[in-house]
Amino acid sequence: MSEITALTRLLIARCRTVLVIAVTYMLLIHVAAIAYSFSDAGVTITGQRAVTSIVVMFSLPLLGITFALFDFSEQGDISGGATGYLPWLLRMPVRSWKLAAVPLGLKTCWTLAVCGAIALTAQFFGMPLERWFIPAVGIATLFVLACLVIWQPFRWTYTRLSLIGMLFVPAYAWLILSVSFAFADSHSQPPADATMITAGWIIGLSAYTALALLAARAVRLARCNVVGRISESQRWMASAPTASPMVAANHSSTAGQQRRATISPIGALLRFEATKLAEFGTRIIVASWLLIVLFFSLFDQTATDTFVFLVVVFLFPAIFLNEWKLSGLHDRFLQPTLAIAPIPTTTIVWTQQLITTAIWFASLMGVPIVMLIWHASGASVPMIDDWQRVIGSQFGAPDALGRLGIVAVIVAALLVVRQTTWNVAATSTDEKRFVYWMIAAKFAVAFAAFSWFLFQFLRFPDWEAWTQWMWGSIAELPAILPWLATAKAILVIAATALLYRSGLARPQTVTGLLSGYLACTFAIAAIVWHLLPGERVALWHCVTAIAVLMPYSRIVLAPLCLAYNRHA
Repeated sequence: MSEITALTRLLIARCRTVLVIAVTYMLLIHVAAIAYSFSDAGVTITGQRAVTSIVVMFSLPLLGITFALFDFSEQGDISGGATGYLPWLLRMPVRSWKLAAVPLGLKTCWTLAVCGAIALTAQFFGMPLERWFIPAVGIATLFVLACLVIWQPFRWTYTRLSLIGMLFVPAYAWLILSVSFAFADSHSQPPADATMITAGWIIGLSAYTALALLAARAVRLARCNVVGRISESQRWMASAPTASPMVAANHSSTAGQQRRATISPIGALLRFEATKLAEFGTRIIVASWLLIVLFFSLFDQTATDTFVFLVVVFLFPAIFLNEWKLSGLHDRFLQPTLAIAPIPTTTIVWTQQLITTAIWFASLMGVPIVMLIWHASGASVPMIDDWQRVIGSQFGAPDALGRLGIVAVIVAALLVVRQTTWNVAATSTDEKRFVYWMIAAKFAVAFAAFSWFLFQFLRFPDWEAWTQWMWGSIAELPAILPWLATAKAILVIAATALLYRSGLARPQTVTGLLSGYLACTFAIAAIVWHLLPGERVALWHCVTAIAVLMPYSRIVLAPLCLAYNRHA
């Protein structure tokens, strides 16, 4: 058996389950699209465009998983300088170019297969993509870039993390350029003439080839620098000045006597996390956050899509900082120091949830800051006028936009708390497979809902018709609220009973959590009901909706998740 064949079989074996699910999923969406074409709705031009857009949207996860598919990288410390390539493979008597070419080749073939299937389905519906190969190569270039960053050993810590932050915007622009090239024609800007097509081929193939050669070089360097390249500067390698054992012992004993019994467990945990957040990686992320604020502040005119992009971009600093804090400094959620510390499990996990939530809110504070800058410069005037016109036509109140804006902020805050508390609860188990499957399930539900929403949007010929359908659908939501409230009540009762029976929290704490959940639900629901314009929404609608959105089970069950990890 040749070395390339052996490496290929090893890669397929490592991701066999995910690959089978992905291939089955791809076949299902394309077969379903073809079957839809034989229905009455699939004959119309609008229906064909809608189903083609749905196929493209449903194929995005197939491209997204390529970052982890056919990969020899291991889950390690992204803030360190060590290579992400599997060390035992680097010790094998296999040429370096083969170790790099096989993963890159399989990732490229998979990308071409997904894009080719999209092109065939679009051609079946009478909307052929004349240029899909070079955009597919452009998308594959991003996966080659990701392999280069992961495989490359670095001299200094946080270099890889810094590159990820700096390359995100150029990579996103490259992705948009590649996708736009597939749909370019003689009427687009710039037009798709022979010169532009030739330039696209040259640039795309050149970028792919250059990054592939750099990735092969990264593997060659990694074979001799598995734990990172050695720095020539003593300043980067030296630790803190070491004092004599006697002086250190006297200093620690004196300091211990001065601070004895003056710090609570929560205060100690907060100080412990603050020392990690004071590292260089946090400064890089904060600098990136400031650059994002500066970038969006330069806009002289904004629209709704600009605002959506603003919110999405400010999610990334929070994601990067939390991932670096939770798993970047060590391989496990619970460090051995905390695992044996005389600190209650509830204190550890709830403090982590509090810190994670605070980081997310701090990152998202950039949205109102940019909005204030837009308001002061007048850049948001067209966008606000559009919102006022659409919302005012439905409610007829001059302050309807401001009221709904506050309600949207409250709902967004609840969604953020739901995400952060679930993230800490799931990660605290240290069961990577459980976390991945839960993320995949949540993404599948959200993606299905978004695709259904997009499909409904494309069914209507104009904005007014879709707006009427949307408000009609919102009016039907109260019919499902009792069912959602029943499911939520079952979850609340079960979670409370499990925490009480586990003995991880005192009965007073369990009672306080349940009482706080009910009190916050009624208080927030009353505020939302008071703010909503019009009289079409009843108080019980708000109470039920807030009760469903309010995170409770993921907070109550978090100590059980950590206890499973701590005492396993």
